[in-house]
Amino acid sequence: MIRRSTWILLIVFFIALGVLIYLERNPLSTGEKTPTTTPAPVLLNDWKFEDVISLQYKNNKGISFTLSKQADKTWKYIAERELPANENIVRSTISSILGLNVAASLPLNFQLDTVGLVMPASTIMLTDTQNRQATIQIGNMTPTENGYYLKVNNAPPVVVNKYALDEVFTLLSPSNFIELTPTPSVTPTTNP
Repeated sequence: MIRRSTWILLIVFFIALGVLIYLERNPLSTGEKTPTTTPAPVLLNDWKFEDVISLQYKNNKGISFTLSKQADKTWKYIAERELPANENIVRSTISSILGLNVAASLPLNFQLDTVGLVMPASTIMLTDTQNRQATIQIGNMTPTENGYYLKVNNAPPVVVNKYALDEVFTLLSPSNFIELTPTPSVTPTTNP
């Protein structure tokens, strides 16, 4: 005769088989869901290039200058003296700053001294036509070296992509903004 433990195993087997058949006919999800990507939040999401009228930059290496939009919509580079600024570089620089995406947000009570935001390495201040100001303080690189710590005004610190911010730093080189006026060429003349 069949033992009692064998009957228990057979009952468990038939219950499991019944659950399997039921789940095949009645899946838990009613349809396939396609995953959607969530865009990373933009650092200055409510700012537009057209509204920016001033960019002030300074770093701990002593570089400091201002880019100022004039009434005729041209830009001036202001440091030791005032010079016309390269419009394409100004547009690229401000657009790159406005396009920085937040990779991670940190809590408001995060220790700013540990990430270099008490005495930031660089500061960028943007002013727009409504006289709003965004002061972006740039601190240390993250331990994984794939981002930088930033703080905008009194908001909690965030991390942005290293390569995007490195592009901004490259564009912020003062020599990029100065439009060189062409030197007139001397044409030799021959006397007959």
